[in-house]
Amino acid sequence: MPSSAYTKPILAAVVLFLAVVVTAPKPSVGNQMQIEPMSYQAFWSIIDSTASHEAAPQIQLDHLADRLSLLSPDELVAYEMALDEELRRAYSWDLIGVADILNRGVTDDGFLYFRLWLISKGSKVFETAIESPDDIVSAALSPGPGGYYELEGLLFTAKEVWSKKTGQDAQDFPFYAGMDDFSAPTGQPLGDDDDVKKRFPKLWKRFRD
Repeated sequence: MPSSAYTKPILAAVVLFLAVVVTAPKPSVGNQMQIEPMSYQAFWSIIDSTASHEAAPQIQLDHLADRLSLLSPDELVAYEMALDEELRRAYSWDLIGVADILNRGVTDDGFLYFRLWLISKGSKVFETAIESPDDIVSAALSPGPGGYYELEGLLFTAKEVWSKKTGQDAQDFPFYAGMDDFSAPTGQPLGDDDDVKKRFPKLWKRFRD
């Protein structure tokens, strides 16, 4: 879970983690490697169809599972690839700062779960967060389970549907090129609390003052 306060030691730990480039080779899965990511439009059509339930995370995840159950196993892999692409787009210092404000602290896992939560809000909120993070202050921002702005469950939904369809364990979900391959976050690194407050004054006022 996120830490209780934003401190330089915590930020330093996050910086160290996020600076690591994952270079381990991925196992081959034959034809699965040839699957292309689901299109931007198709991916967000699925997410947006569930976003009206954003205030009830488990209900939203249940609706998402229902939508995903209409896909083939290969299409589920394509969906996961598209999900990774959107997670990568949100892999920025600005959104680390936003996660810190909303959750009053940020850890490596917490930042992943925050980005999943952000995706669950739908394409409009997500694109606003990418382009102008402070402007999501006017959006509906219901927290996830436990009152944190995170949605870990979104990470597993497609894998669980895939498991039911194939009869294989969800842990055997196919690897694909680029899976979990993240380098350093984009943008200008964060400083202390004053820097975060200066960058995102509207969010700071709503969630911290």
